[in-house]
Amino acid sequence: MAVARKKDKETNNTHTYTIEVLRAKELDSGDIALDLIVNGVLIYGAFYVTREVDGKETSFLSFPSRKGSDGKYYKYVYFPMNGAQLAQLEKDIEAAI
Repeated sequence: MAVARKKDKETNNTHTYTIEVLRAKELDSGDIALDLIVNGVLIYGAFYVTREVDGKETSFLSFPSRKGSDGKYYKYVYFPMNGAQLAQLEKDIEAAI
């Protein structure tokens, strides 16, 4: 379980987030489907994705989204993470697979 802290730039307050990987399943594409619990809230259907961008391998967390009536996709869940938080989450994902 990862415990992440995010400092609010405007108020200088530090927020603590508890992140638990509930389920992690590696897909044929190499992506990893995740269910996370963040501060007691279930986030179902997130993906941990690794892609090559401009010749450099990049990993990121993709949150669930829905297609709007205008044809665009909108995320309905978002959790801001910094590099250290993502690194801890990567360790938790590896342990869950």
